[in-house]
Amino acid sequence: MSTPKAIILGYINRGAVASDGESVKNQYIISQLEKLGVKMLPLDFYGWRKRPWVMPQALLTLIFKPRTPLILSTNPINIYGVIKAHRLLRSKRKIIYWVIGGSLHERIKSGEFEARYFKGIDQLLVESSIMYDSLREQGFDNVRVLPNFKEVNYLPPLHQQGEKIRFVFLSRVSPYKGVDYIFDAVEMLNGNGYGDRFEVDIYGKVDDDYLSTFEDRENKLENVRYRGVLPMHTREGVDQLAGYDVMLFPTFWPSEGFAGIFIDAAICGLPIIASDWAHNRAFLRDGVDALFVQPKDAHQLAEQMRRVIDGEVDLAAMKRNAQSRAKDYDIDSVVTPQLLKELGLLQATCSASRRG
Repeated sequence: MSTPKAIILGYINRGAVASDGESVKNQYIISQLEKLGVKMLPLDFYGWRKRPWVMPQALLTLIFKPRTPLILSTNPINIYGVIKAHRLLRSKRKIIYWVIGGSLHERIKSGEFEARYFKGIDQLLVESSIMYDSLREQGFDNVRVLPNFKEVNYLPPLHQQGEKIRFVFLSRVSPYKGVDYIFDAVEMLNGNGYGDRFEVDIYGKVDDDYLSTFEDRENKLENVRYRGVLPMHTREGVDQLAGYDVMLFPTFWPSEGFAGIFIDAAICGLPIIASDWAHNRAFLRDGVDALFVQPKDAHQLAEQMRRVIDGEVDLAAMKRNAQSRAKDYDIDSVVTPQLLKELGLLQATCSASRRG
């Protein structure tokens, strides 16, 4: 019997350390499916502007492998044309869309994308119950919830609180992730005499058009430090993150979905001060493993940080609560052989690959 095959299209950056949420997820998908017996054929669009051969290579692969299942795993705008062509050409190819981001349901509802094209594919795998409910209300019957995932094979010891509270931000360093509001909150707390009682470390790739502003603001605050990119694919990186007390995530990113840093925080036992934005409440529990603030509200962010500093929340309990959920997001628990059978990747693929 031939080995089952599947094509995956998205931003992968294969052979390098993933630097964004999409490439992290796609590298995990490829690794897990290959481990479970599906030979993956990646169409990697990471850095495609510098790799002009990617487009024709992808087109030829799709033309000459018309029955090999196709997994789409990228922002919907990137693959809308592929999905439309699938419907208009009446293709028999199995298509699974592993949805990236949290705005697909809203963009279909607004008319930006036509629902009929997405209804015509085999399966939509969404991370949030909010998106699932919205799509079901719009008449979709090809949707299922599948949470984000990572390898969870090590849970570090919970950090014991020291004299200073150690806050951490770990994400794309962008205004839309709320970084300016972190600076504003720190300035407020410092002005109220809290400057020697806490510190904030920032990790992540800084947006090019934000770099100058970011460096200017960071240099003016002695208790804020930029620490580069944290290697969360290593045990050392996990241990380093576990040395903090609380994660800050005041995002208002337009298409925010199930942020991978929620899993990183769970693994490391970090409660999160998060904005009440997009799907965040679907993944975090207010007062249990998270504290919420309104988006773009530095005063609320400063107040929740102050409550932590002053010991008004049971930080030890919230740490335990956060880490207790980590195994729920282990890739071996989420992407299982049974799931692949239900998606037709371990059964239908076999007969499809024999036909080419």
